[in-house]
Amino acid sequence: MTRASLLTVIAIAAILTSSVSADQASPPDPAVITNSKELQDSIYTKLRFTSGGACIRLLTRTGVVGCATPTSTQVTGPLLAVAATTSANEIPLGSVAIISAEDAGKFLQRCGLETDLQNTLAGVLIQHSLAAFPGWNEAPVAPYAEYAVHEMQRDYPWNPAGLDLMSVSFPFPIYQLDNETSANAVQRAQYNREQTKIGSGSGSGSGGGGGGGGIGGESTAVNVARMELSMEATGNASSCITAKTCYPLGGYSIWAALPSLPPTPHEDPKSEKKLPTLLVIAQIDSTSFFHSLTQAADSPISGLIAMMAAAQVLGSTENDPLVVQSYQKRIIFLAVTGEPWGYMGSRRLLWEMENGNLSVQGLELDSIEGIIEIGQVGRAKKIKKKSTVTTEAEEVSSFAEDEKNSKNTTTIAAATNNSSATAISTFSSPSIYNYQLYGHIEKSGDSGTAAAPLLAALQEVAATNLGVILSSASTTTPGLPPSTSSSFLRQRPEIPVVVIEEFNSEFINSAYHSQYDTVEGNNNNDTNTNTSKSTTGKVDFSDFQKEERFDQNGISATAIFLATALNSLAQSSTLDNSSSSSSNTTASELPLQINSTAVEETVDQLVGCLAKSSPGMGCSLVNALMTPWNSGPAGHYVGILRTVAQNPSLPDPNVQTYVERFIWNFLAVSTATNITSLSSSASLSPWCSPNNASTACPAGTVCAGWRDIQGSAGSGKCINSTVKFVPSYSTLLECVGCNGTDTDDGTFRWKDVSSGNVSTNGTDATAWAARYGWPDDPVWVESNWPSSTPSLELFLKESSAVDYAVLGAGLATTVASVVVAGAVQFAWNKRMKQD
Repeated sequence: MTRASLLTVIAIAAILTSSVSADQASPPDPAVITNSKELQDSIYTKLRFTSGGACIRLLTRTGVVGCATPTSTQVTGPLLAVAATTSANEIPLGSVAIISAEDAGKFLQRCGLETDLQNTLAGVLIQHSLAAFPGWNEAPVAPYAEYAVHEMQRDYPWNPAGLDLMSVSFPFPIYQLDNETSANAVQRAQYNREQTKIGSGSGSGSGGGGGGGGIGGESTAVNVARMELSMEATGNASSCITAKTCYPLGGYSIWAALPSLPPTPHEDPKSEKKLPTLLVIAQIDSTSFFHSLTQAADSPISGLIAMMAAAQVLGSTENDPLVVQSYQKRIIFLAVTGEPWGYMGSRRLLWEMENGNLSVQGLELDSIEGIIEIGQVGRAKKIKKKSTVTTEAEEVSSFAEDEKNSKNTTTIAAATNNSSATAISTFSSPSIYNYQLYGHIEKSGDSGTAAAPLLAALQEVAATNLGVILSSASTTTPGLPPSTSSSFLRQRPEIPVVVIEEFNSEFINSAYHSQYDTVEGNNNNDTNTNTSKSTTGKVDFSDFQKEERFDQNGISATAIFLATALNSLAQSSTLDNSSSSSSNTTASELPLQINSTAVEETVDQLVGCLAKSSPGMGCSLVNALMTPWNSGPAGHYVGILRTVAQNPSLPDPNVQTYVERFIWNFLAVSTATNITSLSSSASLSPWCSPNNASTACPAGTVCAGWRDIQGSAGSGKCINSTVKFVPSYSTLLECVGCNGTDTDDGTFRWKDVSSGNVSTNGTDATAWAARYGWPDDPVWVESNWPSSTPSLELFLKESSAVDYAVLGAGLATTVASVVVAGAVQFAWNKRMKQD
């Protein structure tokens, strides 16, 4: 038999054993199967983890959360379609449940509470969601409750869609299927349902409450899932750190100063005293049940993009350099990493400040005069600026006119408390809509009292037709929503803080901290327009103003408003914009030029780079500033920290993620004072690279824009900018022997220093935390796993009868082969004797 004919026979057999139903896509034509890989692909459906995801194991000082197989071996079970209310008694023991995204939340919540379900299931597969949002998320109803500064804030339901799945340990694997695998799995589960009646009594139904009958039987084939999700770490964070079976969660926060700090951090060339600081905060990362799928478009990336775009406006070369030079306050832009994990980023930053480390040199807690934090702004409700629309036809028409009417040029004056004009801004109105935002402040205490004038000043700026409406948040809330600012209030409770959000008294983003918080996944062509028709043929008017539609025009409006407000506040000697001295008169006459078209373009690019699956890190803006190692979607799960960088002013591909390095480069260029444009590398001087930055760049400058390209095309330039990385990881961990480049090969190790992490002034980290009322540091770590994890394969497992038949046929073939071989040998020997 020839090789081709043998492959054809094998392929035909494979097709007979792997087909699911008449409706299923046809397997490869046996005539074109030419190798073993193609043959394997015709039998198995495998989940691609570039588009699907797996729940993995995390550990803290107190235990384990997340998912893993109970042993290091593969787990196989028959596929069974279930609903949110399916009981353990309806599920045969060892089944792999496949469930819709809409039902998955409640079902997994039950799995965390019901032992019978835990003991019955072998795994869970979540279908790809085609709905706008499943209506639930994995975060708690009261996020960060244990970290709230005030007791009254700890039980407030900011996140009504939350199910608190992130704190559960599941003893079986859970996978998020991509669209293709999801359709295949549903067909396979349907085949199982058609082939056997569940609960008929065949198969095992004992143990763990699994009272249903088995799926398949002696004479029936069944579709199964074979899964591997073994995790190496056990116990808790301390034990796995010691055993080197886990790594700490962590990354790097970034801060940049405008104007930049002088070469000597403690001297200001303008006066004998340092400028007070206006701190602007946005978060970098989020989390979800499936970490690799975390896109975090609204929470928190929309706020991060608004802050980055505002920084670029303020540092724009279109503005007179005297504008920034006139500032009576220094603006610090802070992008924080690690906040979903017990405010890890801000806690570490404040600990670094306690130590006086190089990463925060020039950033002093006592100099902070006010804090503005930008949270979720990507799904802000939009309100038409024109007269009220009275008909559905007019409403539809108004959406179509957005672009047509978006280029109106307006000149505005940012109002002040004394009605004097401050920092005239010229810009093109971004749209015919206002976007509704809310300013949250503390309801009591020193911060609340001090923040009221700051909020009033921001509201007066917003009232000058900048495209946003900034309302005071409801008095029914307990104060600040979950935010980084609360960490600063622990140590300086009198700091005025305003947190700007798209929501009033509760989140409008039901996809908060979940894999469903995306831009393109569930929007109608990335717009806020829903022109779907009802069964009567009329436009479904009730769906027009869906607040959960992601709208990047709202981010652009927020960026314009923020830049205008910061410029106004920075030129004033007080936080309420009022002029307290004649020296402020000149500053009030300096205009801030804002080109709304340029802002929209910047926001569009940043959304594409940081919030969309495509172009993601392959976008032109990223490639103009650095060389990304991954051109796919920007990951917004914090990830693990293998080592610690030594130079906080230089991006290191071995240490920081590509997202962190991009933000650093963007802020460095946006706040620099000796370049002419973001895209013109020729204006950066002199040349530099990571190898010579310390000698090539003068004091007070950084090496930005270098890329991993041979020759001058890859070189960066020294620019006059203050921008630094700040490590973000547990204050109770220490990287012993880290030099920023080595991996864990014995030259360094992570060490739990719960009782021995002492600052330069002799303060123990635990005592420092207790002094300011911090809860115990959870010490988040992520388990290591073998290279074969995670894996998921779907295939048709033949019945026992077929297995026995194949075994019998194989034995018969073997016996026949032996007989034939013996006969041939006998004939050959006989012939040789005759010769």
